[in-house]
Amino acid sequence: MKKEELALLLELAKQNEANNNARIAAAHYEDIIANTQPNEPDKDVQEIRLTAFERLTDLYTYRVSGKYEEGLTLSEQYKEEATDYHHQRMAQYRIGIFTNYLGDNRRAIKCYRSVLELAEGEGDEPSLAQAYGAMASVYNSIGHFDEAEANFLKAIELLEKLEILDKRANSLNRLGLVYQQMGEMSKAIDAHEQYLDYFQSNQPEDIQSIATALNNLGENYQFIYDLSTAQHFLNRGLEMIKDKSFLTLSADMRRIMGITYLINGELDTSLEWLNEAMVFANESGNASIIAQALYSLALAEYEAGHNDVGLELSKKLIALAGVGRAKSHYASAIHILGVYYQNIGDAQTAEKYWQEAIYIAHEAKQRFLLWRIHASMAEIASTPDLAQVHLKIVADIIGHIMESLDDPALEEKFRQAKPVQSILSQI
Repeated sequence: MKKEELALLLELAKQNEANNNARIAAAHYEDIIANTQPNEPDKDVQEIRLTAFERLTDLYTYRVSGKYEEGLTLSEQYKEEATDYHHQRMAQYRIGIFTNYLGDNRRAIKCYRSVLELAEGEGDEPSLAQAYGAMASVYNSIGHFDEAEANFLKAIELLEKLEILDKRANSLNRLGLVYQQMGEMSKAIDAHEQYLDYFQSNQPEDIQSIATALNNLGENYQFIYDLSTAQHFLNRGLEMIKDKSFLTLSADMRRIMGITYLINGELDTSLEWLNEAMVFANESGNASIIAQALYSLALAEYEAGHNDVGLELSKKLIALAGVGRAKSHYASAIHILGVYYQNIGDAQTAEKYWQEAIYIAHEAKQRFLLWRIHASMAEIASTPDLAQVHLKIVADIIGHIMESLDDPALEEKFRQAKPVQSILSQI
């Protein structure tokens, strides 16, 4: 293929990418790579090839589903061919993303530290901010929330200084997810509201970022049992993402919506949403999204008395949670398997699984999962005193969340929610 044809194909790929035609763009980038050679003698052709690597691996990170193994292989090839600082940094950064997705957290952190060293050597502050944010995301995924918060704050400080406000907003969004895991719910909501406000005001055409903000706000409010507000945000988001390119987001929105109906006791509606979420999750190929969908759907099936269906889902989650990015869901997997044994009257086996789940969830500081597990343990405790031990642990978690809520009306709504009162009334 001639240089002029390659340049035209690259421009066409970029146009399709800008128009959210991710799969078509990816096919064009793949064609460029297939029709060029490593270390092309023509420097212009070599740059076209390296740019195709850069853009294709970016698409594989989130826009084209199920391509993590391929993305890692391409990124490693990209690194081998990279001849300048920009491409060396981007290749190393992409390897970090894919190794994190595939569960190799140590290698991901090592890659991002290499990016930090490269960027420091060049005095490249925007890339320093990017690497701090990426490291923070890895720390968040393995439950090291203090390190995650510290790295996100470094990224946000640099981005504010540089006035790169769209990326500052993205870092705020991810910091909000950390605060949610820590039970700092007002901080989480504030971060996600800032993220939403920025993109609605400055980049209203960025459907994915706005829908992501709406999804995260929906989950924030679901966690504190303001279910009508949660559904409001989720409905707005679902209206925006009818395009099949957004599979992981579509799955997550439906999952959270299903949980709101589960909490309300509307089981049939909950199961409809959660089964839809499962379809989208499986199609996405994202192990973390699939794990969350399996856990939520199993909970609803057990609540509906469908123990055999719940057990099959639990077994799938156990198998998935042993590999790749889904490892962080292992405590959830053990918890949900314990629910099956509780439902069939085998409290001893349920307790065995929940004891292990408590240890893992505690190590990862998963507050909301600890709430569920200790509440379950209280239900099967052999003595009233032992039940009180578990209930008081849950009450402490509830107290931490209430203290984190700056809005008195929101705090009172949370306090009066049925799942909260069911704990506090027993203390």
